[in-house]
Amino acid sequence: MIHLGQTGSAWAFIPIALRVLQQVPEDSMVRFLLGTAYAKLLLRGPAQEQLDLLPAEAQGDPGVQQVRQLLASLPDSSIGIDE
Repeated sequence: MIHLGQTGSAWAFIPIALRVLQQVPEDSMVRFLLGTAYAKLLLRGPAQEQLDLLPAEAQGDPGVQQVRQLLASLPDSSIGIDE
C-alpha cells in the first residue's frame, strides 16, 4: 500500500487511503501520502486538510514542508457558487 502511494496513480491510491484512514485514522504515513496524492491532482484544499491533520511532530518533516511549499504555489482549487 505504501508503495502504491509513493509510486502509483493518485487516482488508484486515494480511495484505498480513505478506507485505511477510516479504520486507522492515526496512520500518519498514509495521511501524508494521501495529501501528496491530492497535491499531484492539484487539489490544494484537500491536500492541505490532510497535512493539517498530521500530528505536531510530523509537521516539521522535510517531506511535509516540501508538499506545503508546492501547495502554496497552486491556485485555490475551490469552486465558487457562481461557477
